[in-house]
Amino acid sequence: MVKNIGINTALGALSTLLFIFSFQGNEGAPGQVNALQTMFIMTLSVFPLFVSGLGWGITGGLVSVATGSLLAAMLVAPLFSLTYVLTCGLPVLVLTRQSLLWREENEKITWYPVSNLMVSWVFVSILLSGMAISLLYLNPELKANLIEQFNQIVPQLQQQGEMFKSVTAEMIVRLLPQFFGPFWGIVLMIAGILAQGVLVRFNKNMRPSPAFQELKLPVWMAVATIGAFAFSFFFNWADAILGAVTLTLEIAFFLQGMAIIHKVSKGWDYRSVILTAVYLSMILIFWLVLVIVLLGLVDSWVGVRERAASTPNQEED
Repeated sequence: MVKNIGINTALGALSTLLFIFSFQGNEGAPGQVNALQTMFIMTLSVFPLFVSGLGWGITGGLVSVATGSLLAAMLVAPLFSLTYVLTCGLPVLVLTRQSLLWREENEKITWYPVSNLMVSWVFVSILLSGMAISLLYLNPELKANLIEQFNQIVPQLQQQGEMFKSVTAEMIVRLLPQFFGPFWGIVLMIAGILAQGVLVRFNKNMRPSPAFQELKLPVWMAVATIGAFAFSFFFNWADAILGAVTLTLEIAFFLQGMAIIHKVSKGWDYRSVILTAVYLSMILIFWLVLVIVLLGLVDSWVGVRERAASTPNQEED
């Protein structure tokens, strides 16, 4: 018991130190390098919290978050501690709690499925964007400071090409909150996957890893995606929160589309080569990403994987 508390406390302290360093450790570095390093360290800052929660349960996660928030208040400020709790602690605890849900029927344990976990991730990401939108519009001073900071970056951005000529600091700050939730949601997802992988490697995981290939979001979420996209397209005044909703749902259905490709291609010859080609093609041709999103949306209605599995083998016939 004491040993476990010590481990959870150390993980919480490590998380906070990395979170602080992500803001303060890259001063003076070039903008692009600074952004990449910050994203990498932010991912690492959430990683210990997931290790604590997924390895020692929700109690272990609570000990780590409490330790991290207390340390953040002592080393920086109480407001920074609140930021740490809202952006790192609570999202990790919610996702960890959902991940560890299970039920037993006929002496068989069924863990919370990957599809339900993705629904939880969608809600967490949208709430994070909502929090960022509220903070930005309720704090004019923060908004003014952000505009001032981005005014220093915009001239460099405008030199990158014709499409960036019309970009302004005010435009970036207006769009920033709707990207925050999906971006931070991806950070949380990566950190959680890495933590589960490490725990499995050392046989410390409390649950088996979710089966990504079985990801299938409910039909109502597909309808919500189409509705949010259409509504935000016709009503620009609603782009703040609906932009976050649309982007988050598109990411979720993109992952469902990739799950379909991974499941259907199972057993194919040269499967690794085909999957590599798909990933490279998406980097080179962006609209292919939208095709995969559409594939995920269609799957929620027609069941692409089920139809592929039920198709008879022509050679056997």
